[in-house]
Amino acid sequence: MAHASADPLVVLDGMPGVPMDLIDPEDIAEFIILKDGETARYGLRGGPGVIEIKTKQGALGKPSFRWHTQLALQSPVSRLQPLDATEYRALLSRRFGATPHSPHSTRWLDEIADNSVSYASNFSSFGGNRAIRYRAFINYRDVNGIQRDSGFEQINLGLHLSGLLMNDRLDYQLMTSHTDRSANPGFPEAFGYAMSMYPDTPVYDEQSPYGGYYQTGRFEMYNPVALLQQTIKERESEASRVALSLGYDIFDGHTLKFNGGYASHSFFEGQFAPAEAYYLGASAQGYASINASSQQSLYYDMSWSGTRQFGRLEVDATAGFFEQYVDHEYQNHFARQVEGGYQNLAASPYFDQINHVFADGFGFNSYKLRAYYGTARFSFDKAYDIQLAYRREGSNLLGREGQWGNFPYLRAGIDLATLTRSGFFDQLMAKVSYGVSGNLPTRGGLSQERWSPVGLTYYDGRYIRSYDITQHDNPNLTFERSKKMNYAIAFALLDNQLQGAINVFTHVHQDMIILKTPRVDVVPYGYRYRYYGNGPGIKSRGVEIDLTYRWKTKGRLSMQTRMMYAGLSMAYTQLTGSDYDLENTDIGQRGAPGGCGCEGLNRLNEGEPPGRIMGREVLGISEGRWSYQNDDGSGWVPSADHSELGLGFPSATLGLSHDMSWGGWTVSMLWEGVFGHSIVNLNRMNLQAPGGAREYNVLDSYPELNDLEWYGEFNSFFVEKADFFGSM
Repeated sequence: MAHASADPLVVLDGMPGVPMDLIDPEDIAEFIILKDGETARYGLRGGPGVIEIKTKQGALGKPSFRWHTQLALQSPVSRLQPLDATEYRALLSRRFGATPHSPHSTRWLDEIADNSVSYASNFSSFGGNRAIRYRAFINYRDVNGIQRDSGFEQINLGLHLSGLLMNDRLDYQLMTSHTDRSANPGFPEAFGYAMSMYPDTPVYDEQSPYGGYYQTGRFEMYNPVALLQQTIKERESEASRVALSLGYDIFDGHTLKFNGGYASHSFFEGQFAPAEAYYLGASAQGYASINASSQQSLYYDMSWSGTRQFGRLEVDATAGFFEQYVDHEYQNHFARQVEGGYQNLAASPYFDQINHVFADGFGFNSYKLRAYYGTARFSFDKAYDIQLAYRREGSNLLGREGQWGNFPYLRAGIDLATLTRSGFFDQLMAKVSYGVSGNLPTRGGLSQERWSPVGLTYYDGRYIRSYDITQHDNPNLTFERSKKMNYAIAFALLDNQLQGAINVFTHVHQDMIILKTPRVDVVPYGYRYRYYGNGPGIKSRGVEIDLTYRWKTKGRLSMQTRMMYAGLSMAYTQLTGSDYDLENTDIGQRGAPGGCGCEGLNRLNEGEPPGRIMGREVLGISEGRWSYQNDDGSGWVPSADHSELGLGFPSATLGLSHDMSWGGWTVSMLWEGVFGHSIVNLNRMNLQAPGGAREYNVLDSYPELNDLEWYGEFNSFFVEKADFFGSM
């Protein structure tokens, strides 16, 4: 429904919008997750949250060297088990009097999944003096998936320089890094085909026209081994960055700062299925696709900061200017009758004939952000603390009348332990904060008029592609807005053995970007009147509790136990506006086999939470068919009478950890729990009913539905509580 980013903004050493490919876990010194009103400091992109990452820097001293390596083992675990060949033949004979497909026996999941071993190694060197400190590193990862021949290789290297010059008045940092990744991502859909494929059929068939692999010829049933061995999918990506940070003390308490950098990221994926491959290739007489994109980003941030003491009052202030330019280019091509590989896509004899091109697209998206900001912090007697921030930021990703926004932030805190001097608390700090942040569209051009192909027109003896306006302009398109209110208290007692924090919050997300198709008597122009605009919102309320207890121990032994709890409730707001109405809209459909786009799984209602799973409430099985609550007499329940069967989002999470250290050894134990949500088990819905055994394999839990003749209907039986708690 929404067309703005749901991913948090990643800020790497002060550089915003950095791709995660640039970051190797071995190089992270610390990271901070911002979710409250403080995200207002990042203006138009702070709404979904912010992850601030600082990388490891050089250290004073003689050159030192460090090498670290690790191994990881993975094993596939299947919670749902399809029938084996013997069980499947028995079911076919008993239920349908049918004969087996062949005398073979194949465990399809075992054919495509296996144990995997992954390897990672890191080498680094660091050292230096006050004028120049360095850290050089190289990381290598060879990660293998549980699907055969899937995984990636990655190499990441970089150099960080830092130091103090000009009588320690100039503080500088220069950071460079580069990452290369080659991947075979595999085909997740192959696991679904392995579940549904007949277990009494062979992997290979010498008489098969599909490259010697057995195929059933049925819709959405593919030999998963053939899929993995005949179809090629390759990915390549590169990411680089150069960043410079300068800080100059112009006089005591006043500093001028400059941060700037350049980052680039490129991605390529090629896929090819030959004509003899039943999956994609046969119907296309050779299928190929190419997806490629590249992005360059340049930013700079200039600021002044100062500190001044007025008796018992300390004042810190900052004022600055920020600008970032982003160029993004992409191309996507899909074609048929391709031979030899995706590299030959353009050589297809029909590539330039629109009847034989499935889809093609390319584009160039260039945009910029500009911001002016200021902060002020007042601390009185080190007991009272007030922080103010304001950022005004604009971007040409938005409509010309909605490009700029104001993002205020206020936080007030009081140190109650210092004021009361009760002696019971080692620390007792209360805080309240409020902030406004934004969220941008995931791509450019949403506010502009767009022409697209809408079909074929017969002209001058041949069909040509015809174009029309498929998206109208909206100069008032603006950013999504998040208003965040937080009340927090942090405490410590028992000589700091027990430390904790409690945070109560209310977050209001407004003006979600949606595609609107208002009803009008006369379409202004174009074959359909629609445009992107701002609409509904979501209101969230919750509480977070974080407790840490450090045990009293003797000698070199130390122990720490931590508990983290979060509770959350959400509700839709503003589902109806002057030019849109989303009330009672159903979204999300199930897929094949047996699926259709006729009904949605989730329903939008004002004041109700997102992720409501709607469907028919089962009473039982009668005469081989489901019996439903609210049955209209025909054995069916209209969509309007569907019941709420569960919620897709959890209402609570719980994490527990216990760490024990002795000398240089550490043992960590982790437990995690997620509660209050449900899932739609599509595998059970599609594969559990024994009535479908002639169409595809079924699960070994089919006796639960032994009396069911009709299958393929979604209802409450396939909605499962997803609560869990266990070790990690």
